[in-house]
Amino acid sequence: MGKGYILLAVLALGGGSAALGDWWYTYEADGTFPEEEGWIRHTMGGGAQRWFEDGALVLDASADPAIVDSYVKGMPSLPDPNDPTRTFVFEWRLLVDSGNWDPQMFMAFEGHGDIALVYNTDRVYSLHEGKYVADFAPGVFHSYRVTTSDMEIYTLAVDGTIVYSGEVSPWAPWSSVQFGDSTTSSAGLSRWDYIRYGVIAVPEPGSILLCVAAVLGLRSRSRRRTR
Repeated sequence: MGKGYILLAVLALGGGSAALGDWWYTYEADGTFPEEEGWIRHTMGGGAQRWFEDGALVLDASADPAIVDSYVKGMPSLPDPNDPTRTFVFEWRLLVDSGNWDPQMFMAFEGHGDIALVYNTDRVYSLHEGKYVADFAPGVFHSYRVTTSDMEIYTLAVDGTIVYSGEVSPWAPWSSVQFGDSTTSSAGLSRWDYIRYGVIAVPEPGSILLCVAAVLGLRSRSRRRTR
């Protein structure tokens, strides 16, 4: 399957790896385009057709596979990897009408690494890990949540259920997040309800136990591979 060119724009937009306390940012797609709220827009091929529908931002790049239309924003700080009481959270709600390796979500943590998740119409693919990491029912909205405390191991939840634990790719010069249409070989159409991310206190005890079990399982598999 040809992936084409995937644009991963990593920018130093207020980024930094120092722990500066809790913070939270939201883009609610309430009639204001992302660039009007501080996001940096990247386009190729003229960019996507854009409009708002039923409380969501629609990105229609179906006219030409060469179209790219993605949005990047920095982070003011990262969680302290040695502080178990704080974690980085990235949440989004998305409907993929059509696409092949598009749309895309990207997180970069300065001095640590990055996570790149791309979509087909019913599956999520981890670009750096080289495998599919989640399935979902096509044609409807789903909520997604990535969580990491140490920027080495992350968990992915779909509609409130943790479905995957993965490894952060060990490279990132700046801290930023990115979403949108980013592949030049796919003519996709996607609908974005919200983007939310920040550094917060760890979830309630029940969720913590799920995250710990997932992380311990991943690390156990990693140790077995290296023996």
